[in-house]
Amino acid sequence: MDEFRTELACFAQSLGVDNKVLSPVGPEDELIGLRAAPTLTIEAACLDESKRARNTANNLLQGVEHSSGPAILQVFMEHSSILRLLDNMWKIMPTLFQSCIGDEGDTRLKSMVRAALPTAAIPITVAESLQKLEAISKGKLLQFCGAGSAAICSKIFAWVAAIAGERVPDITGDTSVFGNDIRSLVANFLKFEYPDGHDKHGSVALGGVAAKLYYDDVVAKIAVNSPDMCMKLLCPLQIYGWLLTPTQVQHVKTLVDAEYKKGSLPCVAVSDETVARPSRKRLAPDFAAELAKLSKN
Repeated sequence: MDEFRTELACFAQSLGVDNKVLSPVGPEDELIGLRAAPTLTIEAACLDESKRARNTANNLLQGVEHSSGPAILQVFMEHSSILRLLDNMWKIMPTLFQSCIGDEGDTRLKSMVRAALPTAAIPITVAESLQKLEAISKGKLLQFCGAGSAAICSKIFAWVAAIAGERVPDITGDTSVFGNDIRSLVANFLKFEYPDGHDKHGSVALGGVAAKLYYDDVVAKIAVNSPDMCMKLLCPLQIYGWLLTPTQVQHVKTLVDAEYKKGSLPCVAVSDETVARPSRKRLAPDFAAELAKLSKN
């Protein structure tokens, strides 16, 4: 019964905040994030107790750093008896803020980061992913979780930003379960569409499978001295080189050198479409210096 009352109170208070009947407590709105516009309304009289407790809490939080979960919880703890007298369902608020710090906050943050990256079932473009990660990086939850979580998210943001900027991401480093999981999700930005005549024509391969197919395609074109062979076909293999074996990576470098000797300008690839745009800012770091040398000659 208590669980039902708690769920009902959560729903009523959430509806009250969305309808501007209740004021959010501190950074509550920012921690919860964007929600769909409410389709229901609620009478202010139904939320009198919650309104008194929330207004009192906001008064107590004046001068308290809103990016510090522990500081806010400390205020709640010091005045818990008063706040519980004002609203017998006040426990909802400390529970919400507790879920945003420590291990609970870290778990929630990681879940949000995973949801901002593509999977086989839910494809997301690099631009969409970058937008979601940017929103996370500016959100209160990241500040609540502390420096460790912020550093991890900053690294993931840098990986996706590099791919969006058509550069080689520094994908090395974090070898934790979460880090490896994120690497596998980031790899899903790479897509290879099976060509005409293939028994899988019309379908798309992702990640490591796509990298192997790109590599095999390049090797096959070289073997028959295909006129289609050019630097831009090597771009996905440069950007997603961590998906290749060390031997394949070295082979790609050799092929890139060979293309340079032919006079090919370096170009880079967007995750799901290859474009030949030899803009210096869009080059993989290894090739910017080479282009500068070519420009002088």
